[in-house]
Amino acid sequence: MRDRFILIMALIFGYSAQAQYNNDWIQYDQMYLKMVYTTTGVYRIYKKDIEKLPSGIINPHNIQIFKKGKEIPCYEFGLNDNTFDESDYLELYLEANYGEQDSLVYLPHSDRPPVYSNIFSDETAIFITVGKNKGLRNNIEAFKDSRAKENIVIIHEIQHLKDIWSFNNATGQVPILQQSYYEKGESWTGPQINSVSEQKKEFTLQGYSPLVNHNITFKVLLNTRSNNAHEINAKINLKNIGAFKTIGFDHQLFISEIPNSELSEKKSFTFSTSSNLQSDAYSWTQFELLYPQKLDFKNRTSPLTYLPSSSEAEANFIIENAPEGLLAYDNSNPFSSRKLPVDNNSIYISNRKNTKKIFLDSKISVFTKSVVVRYSKPSIEANYLIVTHPTLRSSAEEYKTYRTSILGGSYKVEIMETQEIYDQFNYGERSPIAIKEYLRYQLQKSQNGEKFLFLIGKPNTYPSTLFSQPEIDLVPSFGYPGSDVLLSSGINGSHIDVSTYLTGRIEATNNAEVLNYLEKVKEFEDPKNHGSWIKKVLHMNGGNNINEISNFKNFMYNLGQKSIGSISNTHVDFLTKSTTESVENINIGKYLNEGVGVISYFGHGSSTILDFNLGFASDPKLGYANKGKYPFMLFNGCGVGNIFHRYEPLSSDWLFTPNKGAIAVLANSYYAYSNTSMDFFEIFYNKLYNDEETLGKPIAKVYLESVKTHILRPNYEKYAQSNSQQMILQGDPAVVVNPFHKPDYTWKKNSVQISSTNAGSSIGTSSQIVVSAEIQNLGKIEENQAIPVKAVVQYLNGTSESIGLRKITRSFENSYSDTLHITQPIRNITLILNPDSNIPELTFENNTENIEVDWDQAKNVSIYPYRPELDKTNPTLLAFINDQLTTEGKYTKAPKITFKIQDENPLPVQIAGIRIYIKTNNQFTEIPTGQYTLTQNSANQITGTFVSPEQIGNYELLINASDAAGNLAGQDLYLKWEIVENLTPSIIVAPNPVQERIKLLINSVGQDQVALQLYDLKGKEVFKSTFLVNDGLNTIYLDFSPKQGTYTYVGTLNLKKITGKIIVE
Repeated sequence: MRDRFILIMALIFGYSAQAQYNNDWIQYDQMYLKMVYTTTGVYRIYKKDIEKLPSGIINPHNIQIFKKGKEIPCYEFGLNDNTFDESDYLELYLEANYGEQDSLVYLPHSDRPPVYSNIFSDETAIFITVGKNKGLRNNIEAFKDSRAKENIVIIHEIQHLKDIWSFNNATGQVPILQQSYYEKGESWTGPQINSVSEQKKEFTLQGYSPLVNHNITFKVLLNTRSNNAHEINAKINLKNIGAFKTIGFDHQLFISEIPNSELSEKKSFTFSTSSNLQSDAYSWTQFELLYPQKLDFKNRTSPLTYLPSSSEAEANFIIENAPEGLLAYDNSNPFSSRKLPVDNNSIYISNRKNTKKIFLDSKISVFTKSVVVRYSKPSIEANYLIVTHPTLRSSAEEYKTYRTSILGGSYKVEIMETQEIYDQFNYGERSPIAIKEYLRYQLQKSQNGEKFLFLIGKPNTYPSTLFSQPEIDLVPSFGYPGSDVLLSSGINGSHIDVSTYLTGRIEATNNAEVLNYLEKVKEFEDPKNHGSWIKKVLHMNGGNNINEISNFKNFMYNLGQKSIGSISNTHVDFLTKSTTESVENINIGKYLNEGVGVISYFGHGSSTILDFNLGFASDPKLGYANKGKYPFMLFNGCGVGNIFHRYEPLSSDWLFTPNKGAIAVLANSYYAYSNTSMDFFEIFYNKLYNDEETLGKPIAKVYLESVKTHILRPNYEKYAQSNSQQMILQGDPAVVVNPFHKPDYTWKKNSVQISSTNAGSSIGTSSQIVVSAEIQNLGKIEENQAIPVKAVVQYLNGTSESIGLRKITRSFENSYSDTLHITQPIRNITLILNPDSNIPELTFENNTENIEVDWDQAKNVSIYPYRPELDKTNPTLLAFINDQLTTEGKYTKAPKITFKIQDENPLPVQIAGIRIYIKTNNQFTEIPTGQYTLTQNSANQITGTFVSPEQIGNYELLINASDAAGNLAGQDLYLKWEIVENLTPSIIVAPNPVQERIKLLINSVGQDQVALQLYDLKGKEVFKSTFLVNDGLNTIYLDFSPKQGTYTYVGTLNLKKITGKIIVE
């Protein structure tokens, strides 16, 4: 049977060498009827089948049948009259899908074990069409009664054990390092054997009949099932037939010839295995028996037989107990099988000298289903390929509409459904090889540069369900663990770890998920949503222990510093796991909701949780709300990118949750190795932020070029290879997350402000004003670039002027100001960056910012519009005791404390930071707001009033205040006073002698009217006045400018006359 396997492979791949592409056999102007089957047998095609074709049966002799891209012959029954009647049919022999092409998912291809089963599906198909020419037909030879009579054949029995997939961590070990392409020792196999004791199995040869020169051929395939050393001994009837010594996962085929003499009386033998190692683990995978058997239909054990070569030119084979309707086919060439003539129990075979492979049966096999196929020739002009499932077609069409639009990039988009790809490029068989062949066709046929590949649909790569549940494998990935890279790597001689397409995927299972994601892409790519947030980066690190947490933290910090210092000039925040718990939850809403362009995580994880766990975007308890500001997420963590099974992955939740979450995710589908990941992260960050070749390129391009760089490093080895193959880019591959290939100058929205040139003075009183704004560079940093700035000023009278301003000399400054000379009231000011568009930018549409000026308001303030963060001037604070500007005094009644806070900018009562403290029991305590009053005198001034307690004693008061920006009014004001029972009225001149104005210090008991006269030395009255004084100390300045000399004053206070002298120098 080994010869048969080689023959089939040669036919398939020999044909592939002749036909350059797997769809070369298709005539795109013809309809095809796909007829599906699962077992080897003889099949018939009836009129009712052919009539499913819309073209109908024009000429039954023109019916053509194709299998694996090659036209195969059939036999016509009842068509001699050139009509296809109900009882007429076409008959042909068809072989089942034994999985020969599965070798293409192994690397090297020769590592596929020689098993007779398929990894993906046991379904295969033929394709029927009514062509323009006659189809291939075979004619049955006439039966002859030959001289040579034979009745011994070589029977072929196969038993493939399919209890479990050999790489299965649910039931045993898996390789320490598991690549995505299938490897040696990876297949369906039998139960695991963990014992050193001998394991036995008896085989009985039914109908055995010795044949000269033909021993019994026994083949057994073994799989090792652990990473340990293995020493397995194989025996037949206690006789050694070989030893299997290896390390790790492997398989080996034992072939033994058993002579007739070693069979027991009941024509049986015993196969056994044992191990020399206590820690061994292995399994039996497949048994094959080829032995001579007498042709007795009643006792036959397989329809597959061989006729060994003979010296006779022809022969009759006699079959005992032959059934009615016996069918016999020579299928030595499965693409041109020949029906053999049968007469009762005798089969005639010509050309007997060659070995023949004969199929014998009495039943007609039945196709499992049939469907009309309308092939559409792929468009080689397309540069954006969408591969999806029929259930997702409607949303894929909407995606196509967007991507073909100007806003979506004007791509040439082609949509291909998976079944269409299976039918065109893998002859109707489900396998990722079909997608690989489609991509090879597109790449080699078009030769028009890079193409995008967007896979829309959930994949399933778990062998336990891959075969049995095809309905959950909407759009296949490649290998196990899953790899989208391998779908297109290696084409055109490219490296096996480098995809030839810019590839991304969303593992959608319904149209709503696709449309939710599409809306986010539209928002993300809308220039109106771009801002400084896209340059913000959040670094997170987990770890299992203190050393690991510290190591990961240092790595992420150093990585962040490189991006900060890059030509993209990012801003990086850092979050580090603070415990050694297996899972520590963290809410990143503070950063996410404000907007962050990239979130990078380095730690441990799975598809549903991280050890420093940011949670699901859809969880309402977390309060995530970042509509329009969707980050790209980069993860190092085992299995974070595992989207290939029944889980509801965290990564997909971030993609599909509407109005929040992420725009794309790059993560490992299986194990992540910290050293390898660190190398990759450093390369990726350089490509993302500092390499001019990849700045502003789609995220799939950044990833692809990172892998290309990685494989050239001297330390690139098997672990790095698994990282390259198993990083899954989830999201649209055309999305650009680093639009930094050119500068992009803009003003921060609503940041333009005007202010007086002198702090504290109003704008209306200034002949010059300072215009200021915050500038942002949303793109690449050009260190030595000077950016021109122009201001256009419109005045209230309708006139305007353009003014060239100071150039910005550093392209990453975040503030700008210059002075304008103004001649009249302003209506508005427009600031323009790069006014002549001489400096290349990503866009010029965001270079202008305008401020509308309400002059009636602006003229009275020093900053307009008021922005607290730009207010650096302290407010003023004054305090009065009984309306006197003093900080201390004695009083007979409770004095009234008045204080005033004033600022050059608006100062509402609600935001003025006023606090009053009174000293009691040697400790200052704050006075509640209800015990003093605040009055808004004007937009810029507030007055406060506090009435002292009435009890006799000493009092102290502290007052502090701040403006809307939080600027304090200098030092706290300190007031102290004493309430006394008696107070001596007095009028004192201080200072005395007097040089300019006369200042009186008047102590009054209660409020009183003071009468005062001044007399010169001649007794002449030179000044006279009356004024009101309050209780306690009062300061009065006389409105009198005396000449030098000595004067006498006479005052009446509290019904007392008080006199004194004043000396004026």
